[in-house]
Amino acid sequence: MSLVICSKGHQILLGARFCQQCGEPLPIAKSHTTQVTSSENGLGELPSGTRLRDRYLIQQQLGQGGFGRTYLAEDTGRFHEKVAIKEFVPNVQGTQALQKAEELFEREAITLHQLQHPQIPQLWEMFREGKRLFLVEDFIEGQNYQSLLDQRLSQGKCFNEAEILQLFRELLPVLSYLHRQGVIHRDISPDNIILRAKDKQPVLIDLGGVKQVAIDVATQVAGVRNRAVSGATCLGKVGYAPDEQLRLGIVAPHSDLYALVDHHYNFDRLDSDRLG
Repeated sequence: MSLVICSKGHQILLGARFCQQCGEPLPIAKSHTTQVTSSENGLGELPSGTRLRDRYLIQQQLGQGGFGRTYLAEDTGRFHEKVAIKEFVPNVQGTQALQKAEELFEREAITLHQLQHPQIPQLWEMFREGKRLFLVEDFIEGQNYQSLLDQRLSQGKCFNEAEILQLFRELLPVLSYLHRQGVIHRDISPDNIILRAKDKQPVLIDLGGVKQVAIDVATQVAGVRNRAVSGATCLGKVGYAPDEQLRLGIVAPHSDLYALVDHHYNFDRLDSDRLG
């Protein structure tokens, strides 16, 4: 069963003309297969139907940020399961810089691949095609907490204290596991936590290690060594990440705990601001 996702994060069967939850009209999917090459389309968005490594069939783009794009794809080599493919585009020029980026990406990917937790997507592999670097991981079906919050607020409702405390109980063991493995998430916020549809468990997505590699490579290539000067490129979201992370790029386990607590605070603040 193939799914597409509307702009509000709702999942719909491929081929539907409208979202059954919000009524948003959907583009009609075109059926075609394209083999990506190192020179095709530069580093633009991969169109639906693109096949990577003669295995992963791109269905649609899920999102785009400053470090690359995320796609929903079908793994034709593993029972046609849905996977999330993350493309990272290092903002570097030249063969040596690209090789350095790949080396750092691979080092970080090995660390993430070793993580084994039911509330963290499994990272399956990293590969390079031309100037493109890709990570393949589990696709988590469900809605992120930012979408859930927006839906509640649009109905004049909000998350109550019991729900938020339950979220803490379910996420703190995940953070404890990550920190024991020496991994810091770096980017905890409502849009990086998904309420998994099949078991209603929160899942942490988008661990920031590989994104941080993109920042580090660009910083090194630019010859900028002082993080205090280049603080604007530090990973994290205003309103969640602690000040020393946003300004200086300094992270520790308490950085994630700070962001999770601010997650609670922002829910309450948004509720107060929007609901009066």
